[in-house]
Amino acid sequence: MNEKDRIQRTFLQEKMYEMEESGALNCLLSLEHFMRKNCLRISDLFSKMDSSGDGFVSAEELRRGMK
Repeated sequence: MNEKDRIQRTFLQEKMYEMEESGALNCLLSLEHFMRKNCLRISDLFSKMDSSGDGFVSAEELRRGMK
């Protein structure tokens, strides 16, 4: 493994650890499961969460969509 690959691997390991600690990894895994179960693409999911129809998902819309 060359130096560039080692640095990238270390960076990714650190990010995975941070995601696990913050709960973000569980959130993303839940989203993935829901999307696969319902045959949704990420754009479909965010369209469903965008209750205002403005083309953006606000923090509140995201919170409601995650429940």
